[in-house]
Amino acid sequence: MAQDISCAGPVRPSSAILVDYVCKMVRHRERPVEMRNLLKLCGGPAVWFFLCAGVLARAQQTATTWNPAGNPTQPSADIWTTPGNWSGGIVPTHGYKAYFNAGAGPCIVNSTVGGCQLSIGDGGPGGILIVTNGGSLSAGDNTAGNNDNYAWTAVGYSNTGEMDIENGGSATFNYHLWIGLNPGAVGTFIMNGGTASVAGAFGLGFSGGTGIMHINGGTLTLSQWATNSIQGSGSVLDVGGGTVVIAGNQMASVNGFIANSKITAYGGTGNVACNYNATANTTTITATEGSSASSNPAYFFIQLSGNNLVLSWPTSSVYYGLQSTTNLVAPVVWQSLTNAVVTTNGTNHVILPLSSRTAFFSLNHGVDATTMNGKLLMGYQGWFACPNDGSAPNQWWHWFHNQTPTAANANTDFLPDTSEFTSNELFSTGMTYSNGSPVQFYSSAAQESVLRHFQWMQENQLDGVFLQRFLTDLSSPQFYSFRNQVTANVRAGAEACGRVFAIMYDVSGQPTNTLVSNITNDWLYLVNIMHITNSTRYLHHKGKPVVAIWGFGFNDGGHLASPQQAQTVINWFKSQGVTVMGGVPTYWRTL
Repeated sequence: MAQDISCAGPVRPSSAILVDYVCKMVRHRERPVEMRNLLKLCGGPAVWFFLCAGVLARAQQTATTWNPAGNPTQPSADIWTTPGNWSGGIVPTHGYKAYFNAGAGPCIVNSTVGGCQLSIGDGGPGGILIVTNGGSLSAGDNTAGNNDNYAWTAVGYSNTGEMDIENGGSATFNYHLWIGLNPGAVGTFIMNGGTASVAGAFGLGFSGGTGIMHINGGTLTLSQWATNSIQGSGSVLDVGGGTVVIAGNQMASVNGFIANSKITAYGGTGNVACNYNATANTTTITATEGSSASSNPAYFFIQLSGNNLVLSWPTSSVYYGLQSTTNLVAPVVWQSLTNAVVTTNGTNHVILPLSSRTAFFSLNHGVDATTMNGKLLMGYQGWFACPNDGSAPNQWWHWFHNQTPTAANANTDFLPDTSEFTSNELFSTGMTYSNGSPVQFYSSAAQESVLRHFQWMQENQLDGVFLQRFLTDLSSPQFYSFRNQVTANVRAGAEACGRVFAIMYDVSGQPTNTLVSNITNDWLYLVNIMHITNSTRYLHHKGKPVVAIWGFGFNDGGHLASPQQAQTVINWFKSQGVTVMGGVPTYWRTL
């Protein structure tokens, strides 16, 4: 026993309790789930002691949290190298552990940064870390003691988290890379170009979480690969226009993952190619598009989990609506399911309790997103916020005047019907019903509430929405963050329920000196950072994404754009390959 412990290095007096616990656990063969899975990858008890005995050394690192909302200099540009964007006011490097857990706005890497340990979604929603053109990220501190303590990287450690690498960006992972590590975690890693390399082990959903990788472009290089590198029902490595290069001959395990749909191509619509180069001693994974991706069937999974059924299918499929029936004898009557659809960046999930009755499930077609013809589309303002809803405004917004939630200050003509909402998405006001129960409102920041709106649209054959984006909101960091969250929620709802969505800019009240720059910069952010037009549910017309602009052509003091500015904006959007739709006064024929 002493011989095993010595492999972990000298034990400080403060480690005695931990070592004693480790000894007892090994004596009785009781290993924690996370460590047991790591043991399977790393290969032996000695390595496991190495991992456990060093846990106490983590205190040597200085913790800092990405939180641009707390930057005293606002608005923040969401850049990694801005000290005020970090809780400690110091940009993390060697000796730091950088946490992403505040549900904050995206973090953009556009220069050479890092050297610190990185844990995204560690104790809270991790948001998105984006390595853009010219950015180079070194993740994992391999200079400070035990690598197992300092040098691993997690994207989705215990909560949600995402990392994107754009064309011209690069990331070097100095040790292990875990995508969606622990139970309940969902990690997403997207490469649209650039390069990424992993010096240590690599795992998707390795200790009970869900790991999703999309290699749409660029090259991912892996130094280690194992037969259990991809685990969990929702974990998948999807290869599009990019390449994955793995050290050694990994043909057998890679082909096994392909056969089990753990490695897919173009969201399941393409073909995966795997080749071994004996000279270089590398295995390369590439993909080709299917001959008719839109006509391929959806991959629909039904799995038993305890006393529940877990239904899942990829958002990249052209089939979106979930329906069920009790028999397959004609005439078959399919009923749409109204259960909440949870979307985790590439996969839709619905959890149903087991029932004694027989049930059959299928997916139905979503709305055609390639044309505006024949569509009934609604305006979706998405501007309701409540205190304690987790959003940056953290206030009553558009529900009440003067932040006072009473009937005298109500800002709506009707009370919303919240009878189908769950308790965790409702917020009590100062009003009560006649029976004494509190009147409760919902928040557009809650994805569950927005998903429900899209379920209602699906049930009532409504095609989708124009998501209104008010330019005057975008100058405030808090409301800019809120708007982006609502945009992500609307995308998730449209993808989960097979509806369509498009952006509608409202230029009301926007000063003329910033109108053109604000609207053009924001569209570039939505396209290049949030990638909204990459969604299969984003509305297109004549082969181009649709953008609506409301507020040109008025002469009422509240809509300030001149005809020349309107023409400049329209011409710019057309130059970006966009179909432009206008929203003008009802009296436009007599202007």
